Amino acid sequence: MPSAICAQTVPAPARYGYFSYKKVLKAMDGYSIVRHNIDQLRNQYTAEAKRSEEDFNTKYEAFLDEQAGLASNIRKKRQAEIMDLMEKNIAFKKEAEKLISAAENSATDSLCRLIDNAAREVGQEHGLAFVFNTDNHSVPFVNPQYCDDITTAIEEKLAKK
Repeated sequence: MPSAICAQTVPAPARYGYFSYKKVLKAMDGYSIVRHNIDQLRNQYTAEAKRSEEDFNTKYEAFLDEQAGLASNIRKKRQAEIMDLMEKNIAFKKEAEKLISAAENSATDSLCRLIDNAAREVGQEHGLAFVFNTDNHSVPFVNPQYCDDITTAIEEKLAKK
C-alpha cells in the first residue's frame, strides 16, 4: 500500500517591528515643551547652587582672613559652620539632580504612554508578533526579511492625535 503523504502547512514566519523610542519621543510636539520646562527648572537649581557656592566662598575667604586673630573656640565654631555649609551645598546639588530627574520622568510619562499605545496599534495593524525598541544598542541586528521599521508609522499615528 502506498504511503500517504500528508500535506503539511508551514506557518509563515512571524513578523516583528522595531523603532527608536528616543527618536519618536523627540519628534513629538509635547517633547519640546517638556524640554523647555525641564531646562527652566534646571536653570533655577543651577542659579541657586551658584548663589550658595558664592555665599560659601565669601564666608570661607572671610574666615581665612581673620582666622589667625580668632580665639580657638571661635575658630573651631566657624570651621564647623563652613563645613556644615559645604555639606549642605553638596547635598543640595545631589537633591536637585534627583528632583530634576523625577520631574523629567513625570513630564515624559504621558508622552511615553502615547508612544506605547501607538506602537501597540501599529503592531496590531501590521500583524506584528513583537515590537522592539532599538535604543541603547539593545537590538544590534534586525533581519529586514522578518522585521519592519515602524518608526515613521508610529510618528504619523501620534501626529494624528
